Amino acid sequence: MVELVGRLILMAGGLASAGLRQGPTWDLAWRAMLFFGAYSVMLYLMEQRGLRNRGVSGLAASLDGVVLAILLQDAGQIENFGFLTLAPLIWAATRHGSDPVLMAPIIAAGLVSSANFRNSNPSTLLIAQAAGVLIAGLMMKPARAQTIVKEVMSTPAVQEDMTRELRVQLRDALVELSASETRAKVDSLAGHLARTLPARGADHNGLTHAVAEALGLSGALIYTRDESGERLVVKGAAGTLPLELQTIGIEWPQGQSEAQMKTRIQSAIRNLAEVDTCHSVRVIRDQGVPIGAVAIFHPTIHGLEEALDQLEAADEVLGRFVAQAEARNAEANRLAVAELLYTIAASAPGTDDTETLSGRICRETFAAVNVDHVSIVQLQGNQERLLAREGAESRMLDLIEFPSGTGYAGWVAAGREEVWIDDCLHDSRVVGREALKRRVGSFILIPLRNAERVLGYISVATHRAGGLDAPTVGHLRVIAGETARALDRMSGRVRETEGLATPNELRKFIAQAPQGCLVYLDVPRREKMIEKYGRPAFDRAIRQLALRVRALVPSGSLICRRDDGDYIVFLRGQNEETARVWANEIVATAALVPLTTLDGRNRMPMALRAKVATLTPQKDRIPA
Repeated sequence: MVELVGRLILMAGGLASAGLRQGPTWDLAWRAMLFFGAYSVMLYLMEQRGLRNRGVSGLAASLDGVVLAILLQDAGQIENFGFLTLAPLIWAATRHGSDPVLMAPIIAAGLVSSANFRNSNPSTLLIAQAAGVLIAGLMMKPARAQTIVKEVMSTPAVQEDMTRELRVQLRDALVELSASETRAKVDSLAGHLARTLPARGADHNGLTHAVAEALGLSGALIYTRDESGERLVVKGAAGTLPLELQTIGIEWPQGQSEAQMKTRIQSAIRNLAEVDTCHSVRVIRDQGVPIGAVAIFHPTIHGLEEALDQLEAADEVLGRFVAQAEARNAEANRLAVAELLYTIAASAPGTDDTETLSGRICRETFAAVNVDHVSIVQLQGNQERLLAREGAESRMLDLIEFPSGTGYAGWVAAGREEVWIDDCLHDSRVVGREALKRRVGSFILIPLRNAERVLGYISVATHRAGGLDAPTVGHLRVIAGETARALDRMSGRVRETEGLATPNELRKFIAQAPQGCLVYLDVPRREKMIEKYGRPAFDRAIRQLALRVRALVPSGSLICRRDDGDYIVFLRGQNEETARVWANEIVATAALVPLTTLDGRNRMPMALRAKVATLTPQKDRIPA
């Protein structure tokens, strides 16, 4: 307000001076004073709204100095009172903290330029005053701005409202922080599982090892519910844990809260074995439905709590991975069993002895249904003859009690029926705890029947109780039926008309119809492929190729698969040119089949090589 009054007085004085002298500068004077008054009012309004700062005050002081120099020049007093132009500079520097170094050159230039209003050159005295203004501006220092904090007394009601608002903001911030930490834990576990599962395998064991590694655990167990929904079965184990924990299932506490479920499961784990590490349990849910549980083990209580917090945050992620593993294993088992059934049908005609056929069936069954023991036994009177075995040795039949006795004799006396023991530790038919010593958790014995005749039996066992679920047992029953028919056919009791034949059948067939061509199909670099990819992967690739070859064999012709994995095809009534065209089609078809290893990660460069030979009626001897 003081500055506005001062500027208005200065404006009025300028107008009065110009008016009294009635000089030619009147027109310029009133316009200049009008502009001066307008920006004076504007500065006042800016100050009232808090928009005025040190820069604005410095610019206004510079303009004030220039206007003051013009008025002094118009009054003819510039050489006597030119030093008064320092007044706005000093005021702005001391009152508003404006920088004198920036204001002094503008005022000095206005002081020198004011001489032009009288069309004369600036005098020495005027230049000296301008220099004095510059020197004064350089020597002055702006006043330091001081911030004054005033304490405002507030009423208790205002303080309570402010406290409530701060509490709400703090609560929202803590909720957001907790949500961010939860998302970070979920992303961390999910990212680790996504990175490591392709290398470890996407089954339950691979998932358990990946979880233990991600959480830094000393051990972990993943349980899932069996078909009845009354028991938890161990599907995956990681770390060094007691054998009882890895093989024995526990009762599923149905109809209870999650806290009660955890307490019951932890109690069951403690009753099974002595564990010297801290452990806890978390219920696994998929879309809100309990599907199993995970037990985690850690040497320290602090590490266990951290792992449990991260596992609790990633509850949905773990449940989704477990459900995917269940679905993936079920689909893989169905496909593997389908391939196995074809293997049995294709292997029997190309095999001359039951041991070779049984060995192939045991090997393929062991890989297809993911068990720990498979054996095929042939019955010869009252004696057993082991044809083949794959996996750990298990004589579980010797430990089973029947109404008429124990072991093989009791089974024969009981009618040679199927024996399925889901939990060998708690089943009353198993003698003592011998099953646990032999690491057998579940066991099944399926007789190999063809009509009313029992040719033998196939026995399958797993280390885990409940490891043989209903779908797996269903697959094994189908495999047993196909095996029984294959063994019976090899004994000469069954004759089937089909495109597959044994070497002897092929020789007899060619002797009856010698006109045609022989096509020999084999896989080059067989030994190197077996060494690089393994025998199971090679056998699986051979089966996939056999599916294509068998489908392309012409009607009335025979195909014989030999034990080494190669094939001999007799094309009856075909000439050499037609046979070569057919062989080239087979080779081209084999090259288009996508063959991969068992884990699906590596492609196998499988190919067929064909040789064609013509048979005439004179060539009646075919080498084996």
